[in-house]
Amino acid sequence: MSPAIQEKFYSFLPLLRLYAKFLAILSCLFFVVAIIGQWHSGRFPACGNLAFAVLIPMMAFVVIAILVLLSDYLYPLKISATGLYSYNCLGCYQAVTWKQIVSVEEGERFGLKCLYVDTNTVEYQFIVPLYLHDFNGFCLTVEQYAGNNNPLAMALKNIADQNMAEQKNKCSPKLFKKIPLFFGFYLARGEKE
Repeated sequence: MSPAIQEKFYSFLPLLRLYAKFLAILSCLFFVVAIIGQWHSGRFPACGNLAFAVLIPMMAFVVIAILVLLSDYLYPLKISATGLYSYNCLGCYQAVTWKQIVSVEEGERFGLKCLYVDTNTVEYQFIVPLYLHDFNGFCLTVEQYAGNNNPLAMALKNIADQNMAEQKNKCSPKLFKKIPLFFGFYLARGEKE
């Protein structure tokens, strides 16, 4: 691929939300196990040990967050006029041209939607995450560079149409919408009808 004009798309925020939810559950589990262990040994309440039990998953989350942010910053999904750079199923960051794309199937990775792209040259499927920050911009860029007949552009158009249909089929607006925050907490925001 030519280094000329490349557009980058990032996908770290949904992954961090997923890890934050896992962290909240893991912190509660560590806390309960620490309380039970202290209760059985007759040392309850040992506040320092309880705080340490909660800090272990939080420190693991900080390490994971740094690694996710670093990998997404260094190896984003790149699109150019000749093709795209993405990960394959083995985690190798490689390039594929638009002409090499044979078929596309929708799937999930870590519970998040993605597309698996088959090519005629590489044995392993490429992964295109659908949880990008600028999904609409990504769809337009792929359509612009690859053309309407490319399997990836057609799959993205179908997904965008499905998302639009789901938005139209919602019966009534909700009074409160849940906004996900870090550590598994939600902020309720009131909406006026």
